[in-house]
Amino acid sequence: MEELVKPEKVVEIEKKWQEEFEKAEIDRASEEGGGKKLYVLEMFPYPSGSTLHMGHAFNYVIGDIYARFKRMQGFNVLHPAGFDSFGLPAENAAIKEKAHPREFIERAIPNYLSFYKKFGFSYDYSRLLKTSDVDYYRWNQYLFLKMYERGLVYRKKASVNWCPDCKTVLANEQVHNGKCWRHTNTDVEVKQLEQWFVRTTAYAEELLKEVEKLDWPERIKAMQVNWIGRSEGASILFEIPWEPETNFVLLHGYTGSPDKNFFPWLKSELEKRGYKVSVPALPNPDAPNIEEQIKFVLETCEFNEHTIVLGHSLGATIALKVVEALDKPVKKLILAAGTIKPERVEEKPYGRTFSWEYDFEKIKKNVKFGIVYLRDLTDTIVDSKQFSFARDFFGAEVVEFEAKEEHLRGEKEPEVLKQCANFWEVFTTRADTLFGVTFMVVAAQHPRLQELVREEQKREVEQFLQKVRSTSEKDLESLEKEGAFTGSYALHPITGERIPVWTGNFVLPDYGSGMVMAVPAHDERDFEFAKKYKIPIKEVVKPKGEFDASKGAYTGAGVLINSGEFDGMESERAREEITRFLESKGLGKKAV
Repeated sequence: MEELVKPEKVVEIEKKWQEEFEKAEIDRASEEGGGKKLYVLEMFPYPSGSTLHMGHAFNYVIGDIYARFKRMQGFNVLHPAGFDSFGLPAENAAIKEKAHPREFIERAIPNYLSFYKKFGFSYDYSRLLKTSDVDYYRWNQYLFLKMYERGLVYRKKASVNWCPDCKTVLANEQVHNGKCWRHTNTDVEVKQLEQWFVRTTAYAEELLKEVEKLDWPERIKAMQVNWIGRSEGASILFEIPWEPETNFVLLHGYTGSPDKNFFPWLKSELEKRGYKVSVPALPNPDAPNIEEQIKFVLETCEFNEHTIVLGHSLGATIALKVVEALDKPVKKLILAAGTIKPERVEEKPYGRTFSWEYDFEKIKKNVKFGIVYLRDLTDTIVDSKQFSFARDFFGAEVVEFEAKEEHLRGEKEPEVLKQCANFWEVFTTRADTLFGVTFMVVAAQHPRLQELVREEQKREVEQFLQKVRSTSEKDLESLEKEGAFTGSYALHPITGERIPVWTGNFVLPDYGSGMVMAVPAHDERDFEFAKKYKIPIKEVVKPKGEFDASKGAYTGAGVLINSGEFDGMESERAREEITRFLESKGLGKKAV
């Protein structure tokens, strides 16, 4: 068959008409144009390689077909092109080429554009976007600030991969067999660093409802639903006692004393647990001189690496300045409805005479296991900005709740005890299996893991963590369940039995509290782990039919056994009754 057009002629024709199309700006969108407006956008490429590849072509051809189709239907289509030039791939490519990132991308982008045009994509090039341009990322900053104002972004400590040679954080894909991709002989460390997070959970219910309305494949919608991960169940408190050497220094506030508010009750509760507790009577509480009170605490109280310091109201100011003055770190610092900055106290004498200046970095360095700010949501005494000062300047974890009495002035304040005595909140969808818990597992990436690791277990835990660091997140999902014993024990909330706490590679740090109660008789994952490490398996739900418990976990419903007063109950009823019992004791509640 005779060729209609010779190949070399095709190239010539293509070039001619692409130039004509570009001159005529046939793909340029106009705000004043007729027809219904439609915005079409594909994912931007990273300008990190030499040119576009077939993966790019697959992605952009689909969007281009859709844009052209809608134009033919009479739509006024805006179809812009762009480059994700502010991302990690572009930065890595620039480092590899030993070039400044901006210079590198400015050289790379024209080459990408030439291939865009050779493909014939119907882009409006007058609206070309580069995420590294100030005019683009200023809007990222604007949106971030708006989310910050609404409380939708927050800071907390989380695990990161750290290269001591690069002195920077590495993405998971930059860690190869536990080594840095740039320094192949350098072991990557896991550090706890403060980071910004977006509170997507605030919109979880709304997202779940709206996903159903999307005209997307069911498989993709199912993935979205699973990512949101809504689960109904119970939140249960497990106390994990500190080492016996742990001691407390509790500091009251303005007009306070060791005999007021929650202090007598808290002191008694902590001493019952065997801890040494000091509650000094600060001088002149009705007309305090802050510097005098700081000096008094430093002279009369003992501080060491096992000390937990709590300051209530103005006592939080004293606590911060005391920690700042120490030569060695304390274990933990708790600021209960604390005053940190002079808002609302300037009219008082101490508000005008104290400098209200802190050495933020030294304070953070002097607290081994972090700072917690307890915020009473009903508090009208302490300015609402105080908790944000603690979070933003000290990296404090903010715990919000409603106190028994405003400003944490109740005779008993359970949330204060929960923080002091080291209660961990654990989420479960199977409260009916509570009596079958034989071990706990905390995520290997949990920011508070080191609080639980006892001296004699540090080597074993570190060896396990090193293995986790050398494994990508994707590969972790398919790995055999592994872990290490931390040396700590949790107390069963009903029976008081000691339950060993492990760290494992199969628990997500962001699911619930990042710790799970393990019931090997009724969970396949827990069963596999228990068999591997010879941990006891206790059956508490008996199936109505035949089941060989030695061969695996029974995960269905049944009748409770080995569960004390709840024996004989059907699983569904037992979940309700056990949750109700825990709630009456202040040790649990229904949760989503």
